[in-house]
Amino acid sequence: MDQERRSARRREFGYYMCVLDSSTSEMVGHLSDMCPHGIRMDTPKSMPVNKSYRLRLDLTEDVSDRPYITFTVDVRWCHADDYDPNAYIVGCEVITISQHDEKVFNNLLEKYGKHEPLW
Repeated sequence: MDQERRSARRREFGYYMCVLDSSTSEMVGHLSDMCPHGIRMDTPKSMPVNKSYRLRLDLTEDVSDRPYITFTVDVRWCHADDYDPNAYIVGCEVITISQHDEKVFNNLLEKYGKHEPLW
């Protein structure tokens, strides 16, 4: 099994949020958890490891003064969902994000991110 390299604890995302391709506005998946430097998504398609994507999260006024944030991620891993044979789970590292969008990202993490249980 791969060794865990994440330095910050992952937080389950308690809010159902679509992750979009920022250039096409097509849905890529749904946010399932996040940490300060990455996200995990549930997706309908497999995503190639080490490929970069420019993503968008549409927001509400309670977390941002803007309607959305964008950021670039690299896919670090992807595997079939254990419970849904038509879905994949994808882990991504945030590679580039503007300073403003990073503040919003962290606000989103604090507002909706739940700490995972220790077991």
